Amino acid sequence: MQSPSLSRNSARGIFCSRSLNLRSISAIGYDMDYTLVHYNVKAWEGRAYDYCMENLKKMGFPVDGLTFDPDLVIRGLVIDKERGNLVKADRFGCIKRAMHGTKLLSTHAVR
Repeated sequence: MQSPSLSRNSARGIFCSRSLNLRSISAIGYDMDYTLVHYNVKAWEGRAYDYCMENLKKMGFPVDGLTFDPDLVIRGLVIDKERGNLVKADRFGCIKRAMHGTKLLSTHAVR
Protein backbone atom coordinates (compact mmCIF):
# COMPACT_ATOMS: atom_id res chain seq x y z
CA MET A 1 0.00 0.00 0.00
CA GLN A 2 1.25 3.46 -0.92
CA SER A 3 1.99 5.90 1.90
CA PRO A 4 -0.33 8.92 2.25
CA SER A 5 2.47 11.34 1.41
CA LEU A 6 3.18 9.56 -1.90
CA SER A 7 -0.49 9.21 -2.86
CA ARG A 8 -0.96 12.95 -2.35
CA ASN A 9 1.28 13.55 -5.37
CA SER A 10 -0.26 10.79 -7.46
CA ALA A 11 -1.77 11.69 -10.83
CA ARG A 12 -4.65 9.36 -9.96
CA GLY A 13 -5.40 10.96 -6.59
CA ILE A 14 -8.33 13.22 -5.72
CA PHE A 15 -7.43 16.82 -4.92
CA CYS A 16 -9.38 18.82 -2.38
CA SER A 17 -8.73 22.40 -1.37
CA ARG A 18 -10.67 24.04 1.43
CA SER A 19 -9.05 27.39 0.73
CA LEU A 20 -10.06 27.78 -2.92
CA ASN A 21 -11.42 31.29 -3.46
CA LEU A 22 -14.41 30.96 -5.81
CA ARG A 23 -14.83 34.71 -6.38
CA SER A 24 -12.75 34.61 -9.55
CA ILE A 25 -14.41 31.42 -10.90
CA SER A 26 -16.94 32.16 -13.65
CA ALA A 27 -17.88 28.58 -14.58
CA ILE A 28 -17.88 25.17 -12.92
CA GLY A 29 -17.95 21.91 -14.85
CA TYR A 30 -19.10 18.59 -13.48
CA ASP A 31 -17.54 15.32 -14.52
CA MET A 32 -20.57 13.11 -15.04
CA ASP A 33 -18.90 10.00 -16.39
CA TYR A 34 -20.30 7.86 -13.56
CA THR A 35 -16.87 6.91 -12.21
CA LEU A 36 -17.66 7.99 -8.64
CA VAL A 37 -21.40 8.59 -8.47
CA HIS A 38 -24.47 7.31 -10.31
CA TYR A 39 -26.57 10.33 -11.31
CA ASN A 40 -30.27 10.71 -11.97
CA VAL A 41 -29.50 12.60 -15.18
CA LYS A 42 -32.98 14.01 -15.78
CA ALA A 43 -33.21 15.33 -12.22
CA TRP A 44 -29.66 16.72 -12.32
CA GLU A 45 -30.04 18.38 -15.73
CA GLY A 46 -33.54 19.59 -14.86
CA ARG A 47 -32.27 21.37 -11.75
CA ALA A 48 -29.37 22.87 -13.71
CA TYR A 49 -31.93 24.12 -16.26
CA ASP A 50 -34.09 25.66 -13.53
CA TYR A 51 -31.07 27.36 -11.99
CA CYS A 52 -29.99 28.70 -15.37
CA MET A 53 -33.48 30.02 -16.13
CA GLU A 54 -33.59 31.79 -12.76
CA ASN A 55 -30.30 33.52 -13.50
CA LEU A 56 -31.22 34.45 -17.06
CA LYS A 57 -34.55 35.87 -15.86
CA LYS A 58 -32.72 38.00 -13.26
CA MET A 59 -30.52 39.30 -16.09
CA GLY A 60 -33.63 40.35 -18.04
CA PHE A 61 -33.81 37.56 -20.62
CA PRO A 62 -37.38 36.62 -21.73
CA VAL A 63 -37.42 33.02 -20.46
CA ASP A 64 -41.01 32.80 -19.23
CA GLY A 65 -42.87 29.91 -20.81
CA LEU A 66 -39.74 27.88 -21.63
CA THR A 67 -39.72 24.33 -20.32
CA PHE A 68 -37.01 21.73 -19.83
CA ASP A 69 -36.78 19.13 -22.60
CA PRO A 70 -34.23 16.45 -21.61
CA ASP A 71 -34.04 15.19 -25.20
CA LEU A 72 -33.11 18.60 -26.62
CA VAL A 73 -29.89 19.32 -24.75
CA ILE A 74 -28.23 17.19 -22.13
CA ARG A 75 -24.62 16.98 -20.94
CA GLY A 76 -21.97 19.11 -22.58
CA LEU A 77 -24.16 22.19 -22.93
CA VAL A 78 -22.35 25.54 -23.11
CA ILE A 79 -24.36 28.70 -22.52
CA ASP A 80 -23.14 31.92 -24.13
CA LYS A 81 -24.84 34.57 -22.00
CA GLU A 82 -23.47 37.47 -24.08
CA ARG A 83 -24.93 36.29 -27.40
CA GLY A 84 -27.82 34.12 -26.20
CA ASN A 85 -26.49 30.95 -27.79
CA LEU A 86 -26.68 27.36 -26.54
CA VAL A 87 -23.98 25.06 -27.85
CA LYS A 88 -23.93 21.27 -27.55
CA ALA A 89 -20.41 19.93 -27.95
CA ASP A 90 -19.17 16.36 -27.93
CA ARG A 91 -16.34 15.16 -25.71
CA PHE A 92 -13.77 16.33 -28.27
CA GLY A 93 -15.15 19.89 -28.34
CA CYS A 94 -16.78 19.57 -31.77
CA ILE A 95 -20.11 21.37 -32.00
CA LYS A 96 -22.96 18.94 -32.60
CA ARG A 97 -25.82 21.43 -32.37
CA ALA A 98 -26.18 25.14 -31.62
CA MET A 99 -29.18 27.33 -30.94
CA HIS A 100 -29.81 31.04 -30.60
CA GLY A 101 -32.49 31.14 -27.96
CA THR A 102 -34.91 28.47 -29.18
CA LYS A 103 -33.93 28.69 -32.90
CA LEU A 104 -31.64 25.96 -34.24
CA LEU A 105 -28.60 27.48 -36.00
CA SER A 106 -27.37 26.28 -39.39
CA THR A 107 -23.85 24.92 -39.84
CA HIS A 108 -22.96 28.15 -41.67
CA ALA A 109 -24.21 30.29 -38.77
CA VAL A 110 -22.24 28.19 -36.26
CA ARG A 111 -19.00 28.78 -38.22
